[in-house]
Amino acid sequence: MALTVAELIGRQLAALDETGQLDWSLVRSDCELHDHELLDSPVHRGREGWKRWVADCRQAFGDYSLERCGELEVDDSRVLTLHRLRARGRASGVELERTDAQLWTFSEGPLARMDYYPDYRADERSWLRPDGSRARIS
Repeated sequence: MALTVAELIGRQLAALDETGQLDWSLVRSDCELHDHELLDSPVHRGREGWKRWVADCRQAFGDYSLERCGELEVDDSRVLTLHRLRARGRASGVELERTDAQLWTFSEGPLARMDYYPDYRADERSWLRPDGSRARIS
């Protein structure tokens, strides 16, 4: 019996909470991670790409916490999770606090893609891009 998208995201979030890692048995080998924080951010592919992205985030921030504060099933293959980011730049010391979103896309079971959007605006269901324009869930 196939897992629902709610069950799939539940298992991934539980794995992240318990181990700090995804449940890799439920991730496609060609999974893509798109970080929309920087315009020129590369697409991170597969397990190694995901690990590089996490390492880069940890390197950029001296203090860092990401508290999950909600989730929304968008459709039968996507779930949006909301997070409160609190961080301090390692080099600059600048403090940052904002609500970010992650859009998780599953394909016939396994995780196929995750899009990370900074500065989520719940009232508009959109994200502020670095250039000031807004991105919306399609």
